[in-house]
Formats: sequence, C-alpha cells, structure tokens
Amino acid sequence: MADQEIDDVMTRPGVSEEIKIVLRALKEFHNRGVRDNDRKHDENTKRLDTAIRQLDELSKGFPNGDAIGHRRYHEAQIEAAEEKRRMYAEIRLKFATASAWALVIFLGGLLMRYAKEIFTP
Repeated sequence: MADQEIDDVMTRPGVSEEIKIVLRALKEFHNRGVRDNDRKHDENTKRLDTAIRQLDELSKGFPNGDAIGHRRYHEAQIEAAEEKRRMYAEIRLKFATASAWALVIFLGGLLMRYAKEIFTP
C-alpha cells in the first residue's frame, strides 16, 4: 500500500484505533524501507560511476584505448617467443644428434685405422 492509500483507510469511518496504530506502523515500516532502498541505490550508483571512471582511466593506458587489441598483440608476441624456443630446442637436438654421429664415425675411423695397423704385416 502506498502512503496515500494508508491515509485514506485511516480516515474512513469505523476504523478502530488499533487498526490505525497498525497502519501507522506499516506506513513507517514502508517509508523506512523506501528510504533504505533509496540510500542503497545512491551508494550503488556512486560505486558504479566510480568503477566506470576508473575503467575509462585504465583504458587510456592502452594504445588507442584498445585493451583487447593490446592483449592480442601480447598473445602473438608470446606465441612467437614460444615458437622461437621450440625452434632453438629442435636445432640443439639436431646439433647434438649430428655431433654424436660425427663422433661415432670419427671413432669408427680410428678403430679401423688401428685395426689396419694391427692386422697388416
């Protein structure tokens, strides 16, 4: 019930004093709730305005205010660095494999030369 409706009921003939007391209490309870909701609404509006201002300020820190594009740029940079790391790891592995084969061939050659010297009169 709105305030005016409560006032209308209280002024009707035959409404007992007890009912008027209950209606006044209901009216006060309602008004207190409205005031509380208004206060909470004002607080939330101020918080929202502050958050929006902070977000606007934060977005100024990115090129052209484009935080999403900035993130994509860094993701591309990270992916390029990962690819470079994988490439160097593969190069090191191939170098180690080639070095091992070169050592095996070198030692095989030494072994063949040694065997030739031993078994050749």
